Amino acid sequence: RYPDEAGLRHQLGRLYLLQNKFELALQESQDALRLDPQRLEIRVQRVICLARVGDVEDARRACLEPLAPPPDPGGARPRAVLPYAHPGQPQMAARAIPQ
Repeated sequence: RYPDEAGLRHQLGRLYLLQNKFELALQESQDALRLDPQRLEIRVQRVICLARVGDVEDARRACLEPLAPPPDPGGARPRAVLPYAHPGQPQMAARAIPQ
């Protein structure tokens, strides 16, 4: 296994997306997500893939899936964590879903 196999699969899925090979892109995105379910860019790509293959309801549900809670800070006061804190990507995913 490569040190960042999830990242490799994410990039392969991205290439398939650019080639309009949406089923292959979705498969790579799902494989990447299984390897690293907390990587936001993989989650966003999966939403886009689901929308592109016409699975709009699953794409909407995937947009609403929360990230796992952060680890216990060990007595420190935790800050609020937004599920989509990475700038620009939630909007990109939302635009990919037909209304």
